[in-house]
Amino acid sequence: TTEVAKAIMLFRQATQLAPEFAEAHARLAIALANNQGDWDRKEALQAAELALSLNAGSGEVQYAMASVLVRDGRIKEAFSFFEQATVLSPSDSEIRMAYGSAYANIFDISHATEQWEKSLFLDPLSAATMRQIGHTREKAAVQKGMRGLEFDYKPATVYFRRAVTFEPDSLEVRFDLMFHLWRIGRLVESMQIALQIHQIDPGNFLAINHIVSTLTNTGQVQTAHRWIDKLPDTFVHRRNAFLTRLLRKEEKFSAAIVLTKTWFEDYPKNPLAKIEYAISLAASRHETSAQENSNESTQRLGLARQLLHDFVTDDTGNYFMFADANLMSVELTLADAMDDHKNAQSLANLIIQRYESQPFRRTGTSIHAALAYTCLLYTSDA
Repeated sequence: TTEVAKAIMLFRQATQLAPEFAEAHARLAIALANNQGDWDRKEALQAAELALSLNAGSGEVQYAMASVLVRDGRIKEAFSFFEQATVLSPSDSEIRMAYGSAYANIFDISHATEQWEKSLFLDPLSAATMRQIGHTREKAAVQKGMRGLEFDYKPATVYFRRAVTFEPDSLEVRFDLMFHLWRIGRLVESMQIALQIHQIDPGNFLAINHIVSTLTNTGQVQTAHRWIDKLPDTFVHRRNAFLTRLLRKEEKFSAAIVLTKTWFEDYPKNPLAKIEYAISLAASRHETSAQENSNESTQRLGLARQLLHDFVTDDTGNYFMFADANLMSVELTLADAMDDHKNAQSLANLIIQRYESQPFRRTGTSIHAALAYTCLLYTSDA
């Protein structure tokens, strides 16, 4: 960001003006490590090593080396420097915050939360720390649920709400709460937060998108149509997706197929068009079955499966639930579209078993596990 680039420039000047001042080199190393774009690894390591040679007894200096190692992907090597930093600077909440983030990078939720809670004790008004704890509490609850253990989202929700209380003007903090409530199935409360964001920033696409999505999922068709009209004309794909889902909610499957077929033909490389077309074809099974046209139903299902199969096996494909080219997720999507709850549940359990055998091995695996878990939640009472 511009702020980080400016900080790097100022710290470089500081090291030139006071070359013997260890903390100046340390702060330069930290700023370089925090640069979200391309970073100068060589300069960052040199700054951190020089700071250590000048004053290894400084907590900030130890923290600088830890930060550089984390950015370099050498997280386990960073822990000893973090530990030294917390001993030398026990009241520094920033160090504790970064220490927790390092644990989070290797999915050690327990130790991450421990460090963040210590950081929050040192700085009770830190909304950033509250958000981090909220995220880890939520992940811990999801992992327990996947393992069939008792879990509770309330602790996570409390932290997300507290963050909003302490930073009420931050849209980013409100979005965190909004998406958290959505992920745990509290759709109405989630939409209320989206409405608050819309009041603060009427042109915010994410807020409008979330409101329309919630209205669509909860079957509030007429209200959803009114909100769709608020979407900018540039968001043609998102608009078509919502209109398609509303048509399926109204069981107007033929109309949904016509819309998505035209959309897909106009934009054959758009992943959302292909997915919505496939799901509309699969969902139309209800309509064709009612008309006792089993051949047409079979043909539509076959085309739907082929569209999704082509998508996930295409090297250029990279879309949320299909990011890891897994045909099992295709079958799950088709089963879900056709309300085949028994099959969907069976597939979801298989995907969770895969997740359990290879936890966090790759992004796609965890995405499929989350998708499967969501499917289980929605079909458990069916």
